[in-house]
Amino acid sequence: MTIGLILTVLLFIGGIPIWVALGLGGVILLLTEIAIPTVNIPLTFFNGIDSFTLMAITFFLLAGSIMAFCGPSKYIFDVVNSFFGRRRGGLAVTAVVMCMIYAAITGSGTATLAGVAEISKPEMLKRGYSKTFISSLLAASCTLGQMIPPSIVMIIYGSMVQQDTGILFISGIIPGILSGVVLCVMAWYQSPKIVETEAEAEESRNLYTWKVRRRALLVGAPAYLMPVLVLGGIYAGVVTPTEAGGVAVVYSFIISYFYKKLNWKTFKATMLSTVRSNSMIFILIAGALLFANPLAFAGIPQALTTIIVDLGLSSTTLVLAVAALFLILGMFIDVIPIMYLTLPIVYPALLATGVDLIHFNIVLVLAMQIGMVSPPFGTALYVSTGICDAPIGEVSRGVIKYLIAYIIILAVIIFVPGIATWLPSMMN
Repeated sequence: MTIGLILTVLLFIGGIPIWVALGLGGVILLLTEIAIPTVNIPLTFFNGIDSFTLMAITFFLLAGSIMAFCGPSKYIFDVVNSFFGRRRGGLAVTAVVMCMIYAAITGSGTATLAGVAEISKPEMLKRGYSKTFISSLLAASCTLGQMIPPSIVMIIYGSMVQQDTGILFISGIIPGILSGVVLCVMAWYQSPKIVETEAEAEESRNLYTWKVRRRALLVGAPAYLMPVLVLGGIYAGVVTPTEAGGVAVVYSFIISYFYKKLNWKTFKATMLSTVRSNSMIFILIAGALLFANPLAFAGIPQALTTIIVDLGLSSTTLVLAVAALFLILGMFIDVIPIMYLTLPIVYPALLATGVDLIHFNIVLVLAMQIGMVSPPFGTALYVSTGICDAPIGEVSRGVIKYLIAYIIILAVIIFVPGIATWLPSMMN
């Protein structure tokens, strides 16, 4: 056990890809702790991702790529911007709302960031927003892709703790909207005042008339109604989350053809983006499972549960402790490895102390959101600085205020679980 753990830590420190570090450490643990035949290791690797539920990840990533590369996202932006873009902070608020809508299409924070940045960044630069401001705002806002359904993190969580993914999706609606509203207010407050000449003001008034809004709503209807169709199908019990992902893909292709943006070039870009993102996620899952299985076999989760029960920790105290652990790990490790490393260990303890797994789902997701933008190695932090060509140091300082807001929201949700559980309870 010790050799496998030490090797994994050394590989992490050496900058080896996370899935390689976890996979090699897991192989050593499987060979030394379980004495599994070598020929069974590839089967263990692939069995971890052989899941009908996890297929939803591929479908939603593909749907999001279609929306980004084949045109529909632009029409969603036009609708949102027609209502918010005229006023101070309008484009910043538009970017946040776009992240919320895009989150309801892709389920991925990184995909949300890439899709929204491509459309909103040029417009915000033209209106005088700095690259640092744009990068900080998008890094914080794109994490809503983890909370607002359909969420890839929730799909993985549901498969790990045997919870209904559709119910988990519902639990993210109110916290997701709450987080989005807070970010909109912060974006508006921090945005520079608009200074326009008379000619520019006249042009702006012509761009934001009700005639323009009605036209944007009409033209953009096929695009912005997609989340309603997909999520409505899940909540109505017509389709499972995985089937809803398939529906999203077909619908995205249809409306892309409707908008006359579907061609070989956009199709190729869509497929390449999806393959990259999907491969990264699934190889992380497989590597993390290789590492997590021997830990469970060694009885570490059961030992931790015994300790917690003997200490007499309350469910709230345990949730606070695990949330703190997630926040620390999120500063250094990606979301998926954290889940596969920690959940198999803490899950029995959560059950033993009576923690509501739907409530804990939201705590976990919000902690992962914070980790995505936490210096020094937050994923969204680095992706946003790369897309916006902004200095990482300045962006790291710029996201601090958003991190504080997220931590406050996390504390509120921990102590007021009804924010996460009220809607799911109404479905019973």
